[in-house]
Amino acid sequence: MHPIVALVILLGVIVGVIATLLILGLWLARRFSRKAPNSRLSEKVKGTDAASLGLMVIALMAITATRQLAPETPLGALLNTPVGFVVALVCAWIATTIVHVAIVILVRLAQKRRGA
Repeated sequence: MHPIVALVILLGVIVGVIATLLILGLWLARRFSRKAPNSRLSEKVKGTDAASLGLMVIALMAITATRQLAPETPLGALLNTPVGFVVALVCAWIATTIVHVAIVILVRLAQKRRGA
């Protein structure tokens, strides 16, 4: 098996495990909040937060994979410099933050539209 195929399979398994744990955690939080309605756990654990964290994990995995698998490409060469790597991390953080804010705004607008 080619090493790149093995790495892609490994990354898929890692993302699958992380997604499964996030979904399980959200399900447990909802179940726990039904049994203990006075608990504030359901206010702390939100699907939008899980989606944002998942996006950040995928961005970090993409940056790392590009550095390791394609160091001869212009993007890989840039990511292999210390400054390029830090810039990529900051860009991933900013993009994740912007997407998270957009998701929260859209969810709130949908709630207002439904009258909830």
